[in-house]
Amino acid sequence: MIHKVEGEYTSNKVYLTTIVQGGGVIRDYNAYIMEYLRPYGIIITLKIVEWTVFVDIILNTHDFDFIITGMTGGYDPDMSVFFSENGTLNFVGVNTEIPYGASNEHLLEQISETMDFEARQQICYEWQELLLDKILPMLPLFSSYSYAATWSNLKGFDFKWGLTDSLPYMRFEGLHINQSSVEELVLTDAKWEYFNPYEEHSSDFVFSLISEQTLQLKPSLEPLKTGLIIDWAQSTTNSNLFKFTMRDNVYWNPSFNITNRDEHSLKLDINTTPLMIGLQDEFSNGTNQQVTSEDVIFTLLSLANPLISEYSERFNWLNKAWIDPEDNLVFFIEIDGDPETQELEAYPSFWLSLTEYILPEFFLNSTSSVSSLSSGGIEMKGIYEGIDNTTTWETYYKSSFGCGKYLLDYHNSSIITVLQKSPWWMNIGAKNGETQTLDLETIKIIVEPDVWGEFNGFMEGNYDLMYYLSIFSEERRVMEQDPQFTIHSRFTNTFSFLAFNLRRSFIGGASNFIYLDEVGKEEYTKGTAVRKAICYAINREELNQEINNGEYLVTHSVIPSLLEYWYNDDVVKYDYNLNKTTEWLTAAGYIETPTSTSYLSSIFFAIILIFLSSNNKLKNLFYSKKRRNQQDRL
Repeated sequence: MIHKVEGEYTSNKVYLTTIVQGGGVIRDYNAYIMEYLRPYGIIITLKIVEWTVFVDIILNTHDFDFIITGMTGGYDPDMSVFFSENGTLNFVGVNTEIPYGASNEHLLEQISETMDFEARQQICYEWQELLLDKILPMLPLFSSYSYAATWSNLKGFDFKWGLTDSLPYMRFEGLHINQSSVEELVLTDAKWEYFNPYEEHSSDFVFSLISEQTLQLKPSLEPLKTGLIIDWAQSTTNSNLFKFTMRDNVYWNPSFNITNRDEHSLKLDINTTPLMIGLQDEFSNGTNQQVTSEDVIFTLLSLANPLISEYSERFNWLNKAWIDPEDNLVFFIEIDGDPETQELEAYPSFWLSLTEYILPEFFLNSTSSVSSLSSGGIEMKGIYEGIDNTTTWETYYKSSFGCGKYLLDYHNSSIITVLQKSPWWMNIGAKNGETQTLDLETIKIIVEPDVWGEFNGFMEGNYDLMYYLSIFSEERRVMEQDPQFTIHSRFTNTFSFLAFNLRRSFIGGASNFIYLDEVGKEEYTKGTAVRKAICYAINREELNQEINNGEYLVTHSVIPSLLEYWYNDDVVKYDYNLNKTTEWLTAAGYIETPTSTSYLSSIFFAIILIFLSSNNKLKNLFYSKKRRNQQDRL
């Protein structure tokens, strides 16, 4: 048992408080944790409260020692919004006054300011190690998976890369039930009306099939040189200035007008299918309009233009943008993370904005001399108020074309969209950057707004891929045993964790400022030692097996596992180790002698339940239900 405990605690026991809003798995986690810590004289009081009380405790009174909750990260490693002194997780008490708090703040600032990708990764690695080793405000618990299913005769689909980037590698080997052709892929999607890249809507998935991203990313979110942008360099004299080089010999697909086409129309053909003419009185036949830097600059600046774009502020970091006057495959971008100040500010997250799907400048831009400004203040000729309501733009919304893998054939917004492979595609696969051809001639996308309809249609063989399998947990476990199906998984950008309140005695408090005397541990404080001891006493693998059916990933860092490029897997890992628990409690001056090595032998848990409310709605501080996200398919 613990002894030499000071303050409000007894001579051989410590009483800690945790809170939970409602029941569910968090309450189950706590029940096990109570048993893990009880042999050490650490007694847990579990308070079940209603949502408003939960929020008030977390944000205001801080009347808890630890909580179990979760967070949804973005797609960038800048976690200052969570872990800085003023971040949303400051309820745990991380600040610049505690040991290593200033270093934590400094590294977070460097992550938010470092533009070079590789240098930023190393700083991000250093920050994760510091936070989890020297400060330890939380114990990472689990990352969840998203699931999809295909019929086993469909080869080459990689859920991590998504459907669009997998297509060059996909093929059928034989037929599954109710399948009629190995050259046709049948999918489902929600209803969509028209293409409009300047608004957020449900056509994004289809648009990804007919266009190409200006910059491609790995699933780990590392930029690739396999797409339209094949190289870049940062200026040695201006760290905010970048030079980009594009791939040569890429051409826009024909500007087919499909507005009157249906399933009875003749095959797409530049000799017989009408071609649309753009605002510059030009058209594309597949070989006459090259994709150049002018298209990239037009895409970025028009998306940044508040006259036509609903999310122009996302691109206000564009300070300057121009094409190399001697090479139209080279362009330059100067970045300013804060346009309100005179100085140039760093904005490393600009890489994610370069993944937008490219738009044809020759077709959508006008010859008007009227100028308008981007959200970052860049002058742009040709875009004027009302241009998005012109006949040309409205026709493009219904009959879009790009430089991608597939061409729109015909579309009925409430029934079906059909695409044919493009013979003009650049034939480069994102996964390896090598020459690839498309084996799937046709893609049919059936409108299926109901997920049960999608699931049942897939099981009957009417569809070849089921994207939203995650909500069918029981059915998925059955399918995993069926050789007819292949189950695919990838990380989500969410993870759960146990967060300590560093303000509290024993867990932290004054102990945060008392350094250890033990040789080899002089860099650690008494509070950190206690938190380490608790972390080592929690058997996360057992929690995962017993409560989660072993279906989550035990995670070790404070960045979502989805961000593989930034996730540091070499941080200190708090795997279940009672010897380590004893070691750190001893180093902190607390001696424990476990009375039993079987902490789950009793079916009766010493749980003190204090019911502050009868509210039975299950909520969580950071999680929220979200609509079906079409971007999941990309």
